[in-house]
Amino acid sequence: MNASTASLLTAVPVLCMGVFSPLAASLAQKFGLERIIGYALCLIGIGTVLRFFTYSTGFLIMTSLIAGVGIAAMGPLLSGFIKKYFNEHVPFMISLYTATLIICSSALSLRKLLISA
Repeated sequence: MNASTASLLTAVPVLCMGVFSPLAASLAQKFGLERIIGYALCLIGIGTVLRFFTYSTGFLIMTSLIAGVGIAAMGPLLSGFIKKYFNEHVPFMISLYTATLIICSSALSLRKLLISA
């Protein structure tokens, strides 16, 4: 994989956030906050799990797109979900969410490091 393709791999989720995030609120109003967050989690999970089964550049970009759509849908809705269900523990839940993101990201980075070694 060359440098421009690697940068595309990381840029796709960010582009998805710019394109699909504005749709998240309207989808949540139409179908429900919990349902859209559930679908978004499924997309993120599918995109992540599929990455374990390939080294194809095109497939990796496709899985970035799948996970990116899920991230774009979930990002704007998560704060509303936390305020709705954990109103008395908002700071703790946001810190738990952030810590989970960091731990999972580190685990994936470690996996990549171990594979390349």
